[in-house]
Amino acid sequence: MTGSLPVPGDWQGRLYVLVQVDFFLGSATSHVPTPTLLSAVPDGRGLASVGRNTLALLWIYYFLELSPTDAFPSLPAQGVLTLTYSLQNN
Repeated sequence: MTGSLPVPGDWQGRLYVLVQVDFFLGSATSHVPTPTLLSAVPDGRGLASVGRNTLALLWIYYFLELSPTDAFPSLPAQGVLTLTYSLQNN
């Protein structure tokens, strides 16, 4: 994760992820069916498992937690949050 989003403090500790399996023909499982801190997703497990020869539609949602006490430098605040992901074949 990289970015220039001016969130006070450690924004990496505020980023949540949720994966929904909407349609599949075969076997597909979400490992984060509820909002989970991205840093709490176990290494090597990934966000979801999709079986061989499976057709699946996965919805991946990211949530950034903000607090009413956060002091932004100036509003409206702007910035970029870049997430890089990859598909792995086991």
